[in-house]
Amino acid sequence: LAMAAQSLHLAALGDREAAQRALGGLPAVDEMNDNALVETAFAYLYLDRTEQSAHLFRAALDRGVPLFLFENEPRLDAAWRDSDFRTLLQPDEAGTTTINPTTEENS
Repeated sequence: LAMAAQSLHLAALGDREAAQRALGGLPAVDEMNDNALVETAFAYLYLDRTEQSAHLFRAALDRGVPLFLFENEPRLDAAWRDSDFRTLLQPDEAGTTTINPTTEENS
C-alpha cells in the first residue's frame, strides 16, 4: 500500500519519472489490496495511462468496491467523459456492474 500511495502522490505532483519508478515496484494486481488498486488506478490516471487505470478500477469493482465511490469522484470527471475509459470499465460477460455516471452526455 505504501508504494501505491507513493506512486499516486508523485503522479499527482507531476513527477512522472519518479511515479513510473514507484509503479514499477508494485506487486501484481492479484497481490494488491483494494486500497492499493484504487490508488494505483489514480496514479495511472494522473499519468494519462487511461487503459491501465481503467483496468485497475475494473479489478477493484470486481472485488466488490462499490461503483458509487467512483461515480461521483471529482478526480474522475474527465475520465467519465472519455468513451474509451467507460468502455474499459464495462464488466465482462459474466459481470453485472452497470456504469451510469452523471456526465454532460447523460444530463
